[in-house]
Amino acid sequence: MGKVTGIFLQGTDVSERVAGEIALRLSEEALQQALSAGDGIGSWDWDVPNDRVTSDLRFARMYGVDPDRAQRGAPIDEFIRAIHPEDAGRVEATIARALASGGGFSSEYRLVQHDGSIRWVNAQGRAMLDEDGTPLRLPGVSIDITRRKANEARQAALIELADTLRDLAEPGAIAFAASRILARTLGVSRAGYGTIDREAETITVAHDWNAPGVDSIAGTLNFRDYGSYIDQLKAGDTVTVSDARTDPRTSATADALEQIHASSFINMPLLEQGQFVALVFVNHREPRDWSEDDIALMRDFAERVRVATERARAELALRKANDTLEEQVRLRTAELGEKEARLRAIFETSFGFQGLLTPDGLLIDANATSLAAAAVTLADVQGRPYWDAPWFARTPGMSDTIREAIPRVADGEVVRQEVLLDLPVGGWRWFDLVMRPIRDASGRVMGIAPEASETTERRMAEEALRQSQKLEAMGQLTGGVAHDFNNLLTPIIGSLDLLQRRGIGGEREQRLVQGGLQSAERAKMLVQRLLAFARRQPLQPQPVDVGQVIGAMRDLVASSSGPRVRLEVAIADALPAAIAEVNQLEMALLNLAVNARDAMPDGGTLTMGADAVTIRSGDDQVGPGRYVRVSVSDTGSGMDAATLARAIEPFFSTKGIGKGTGLGLSMVHGLTSQLGGGLRIDSRVGLGTTVEMLLPVAETSIAAPSAPTADVAGPRASGRVLLVDDEDVVRVATADMLVELGYQVTEAESGQAALDIMGQQDFDLLVSDHMMPGMAGTDLARIAVARCPALRVLIISGYAEVESVAPDLARLTKPFRTADLGEAITALGGDRPD
Repeated sequence: MGKVTGIFLQGTDVSERVAGEIALRLSEEALQQALSAGDGIGSWDWDVPNDRVTSDLRFARMYGVDPDRAQRGAPIDEFIRAIHPEDAGRVEATIARALASGGGFSSEYRLVQHDGSIRWVNAQGRAMLDEDGTPLRLPGVSIDITRRKANEARQAALIELADTLRDLAEPGAIAFAASRILARTLGVSRAGYGTIDREAETITVAHDWNAPGVDSIAGTLNFRDYGSYIDQLKAGDTVTVSDARTDPRTSATADALEQIHASSFINMPLLEQGQFVALVFVNHREPRDWSEDDIALMRDFAERVRVATERARAELALRKANDTLEEQVRLRTAELGEKEARLRAIFETSFGFQGLLTPDGLLIDANATSLAAAAVTLADVQGRPYWDAPWFARTPGMSDTIREAIPRVADGEVVRQEVLLDLPVGGWRWFDLVMRPIRDASGRVMGIAPEASETTERRMAEEALRQSQKLEAMGQLTGGVAHDFNNLLTPIIGSLDLLQRRGIGGEREQRLVQGGLQSAERAKMLVQRLLAFARRQPLQPQPVDVGQVIGAMRDLVASSSGPRVRLEVAIADALPAAIAEVNQLEMALLNLAVNARDAMPDGGTLTMGADAVTIRSGDDQVGPGRYVRVSVSDTGSGMDAATLARAIEPFFSTKGIGKGTGLGLSMVHGLTSQLGGGLRIDSRVGLGTTVEMLLPVAETSIAAPSAPTADVAGPRASGRVLLVDDEDVVRVATADMLVELGYQVTEAESGQAALDIMGQQDFDLLVSDHMMPGMAGTDLARIAVARCPALRVLIISGYAEVESVAPDLARLTKPFRTADLGEAITALGGDRPD
């Protein structure tokens, strides 16, 4: 049982099946070879229910999936994540429609590679469904169309460049437009065009296109600062650098290149007649391998830019060459029109009076300033004889003067004269009138140009200066006279004082001495006022009884004002003392009274008053505080706002030339300011003016004047005194006073004589006149103290040139009495001048 008894043989013909399998294998191999020979074609098959995509090697590499994993099968999400974010949604929607309908799938999209580069693919496939429409599979192929897309982009860029350049005519605009299109097409950080200085080896970039975050390199750059490739460019070779750090031509300057975002670049030179004249360049902030297509595109751009630039330059040159004579005439006409407009503007806006006459003196034109002064329009005076114009009609004899001058100017003479005109607007005013001939190209007089510049203010200023110089001269003369008076009064007062102190003579003789002393004291006060007028006496503010000063001046003001002016004085009760200087205050009051009188030519009321006021909130005239208000009011013509605004300006006057200096109110203002007060002026046209001097209230009471005394009992002084004075009578009188005080006196008539005496004797005290021939008292004192530091010094002066007396030297003013001299010496104590 079960024993093999024989073998049964049966043969089946499988030639066709084997041949089919061989053919299928050969077909698949042929397909793979065809796919390999294609431009990046990869195949896939998606098992939809199990979400497994199997693919060949090429497809896996396109999508960045591990080839082994792709061959075994991977979820579709691993492939889709390589699709560019801007394309992913569209691709997924296309796949969903194919799965829903069982139709074909076709889409072009971008894949982002591991190195960040972009690859374009065209995916084709068809979905397979079961009987109930459920998707089963989606096989297909993906074709790499990156090169085609790049070619299409390049062609589009060249078309766009051609369209853009067609509308541009300026070389700079052409270069910038081309840079923008080139940079966008190649996806670089920067593109630009620059002109070359071959000798300096520099490039000047006027405009460049830069990606966001990339700074422009517009300006002039030196090639040697960025590498050693300039010689290649000079030779006409294109320079490509993929990585500045690894390229031997740029490795040493890689930092500089990276700073300008040029880690990789292409520099393509443009040649004219074999010379390197321009450069088209692209830069990229990261290393990049440049393809032949990139270089070819740049070459196309460079050639088109060169042609367009040459065309633009040729067109510009042609337009310049085609400037017609008509255009030149138009420009010349416009230039002449502009020049005429400028001259007309200068003519019309000039502050001087300007016009234009025919050679026979008929008025052709006049500027706005001259027309306004006559209150006329050009039509009112045009064509009339110049001498009959309203500028001269109101001034007697002026029309004849102008009529006589016209023929002289028509003969070529320049006529110039200063005239006083009574104008319809503004009244009497001084002018410097010049009439000049206007000649044509042949030298013939074709017109007359009259011009008048007003000199009224200059003449007033000159007159004010003359008045000021007169005052200064009077001051110098008065100061010198007062100094001489002081020298004369010194022996008079000193001698009378000695007679009184010694009680010489009987009662009648003593009365005579007392009368002489009183007269001498009055003379002394007169001299002090003269010195104050001469400005040789420094301002010495002190408490002053203003009411007493005004009362003392009442008769003087009344007599100065005349019979038609009624004087009223209003002094408040219990008026406090004010900080002032009597002589200066008297002068200020007199100035204000004279101004008030002049403002009332037909008579009126002049009021002088004083009261106390408290100002709680200060202004620009005076600060807060307690003041004595000294006022001078009149009922005269008053001042308008313009005059009031200039009232305290030096040399400003409304009294006319020769009738006032314009210094009165400015002197009063300066005095009140110097005293720490202020000046206020209130005026109304037709009602009058009130001027208020605000003087600070004195913190101390007025010192009672000390009456002259015949003698003061006390111990006699002692010591040796060297007395120096060039005036014999002054020196003798002073010596007698010093002897009367108990001193031993040695006299010297000059500084040098005093020094000679000091070389032989010692002295305790030096009493010296200040102003002496040869050596002044101050100089003598310095030398004497240098020789004898313990020496005390007293300078006596008649106030002349008092500012030259050193402030650290004790000083006694002439004239003086024995007691005054004694007090001055006693005040020296043990002090020594430096």
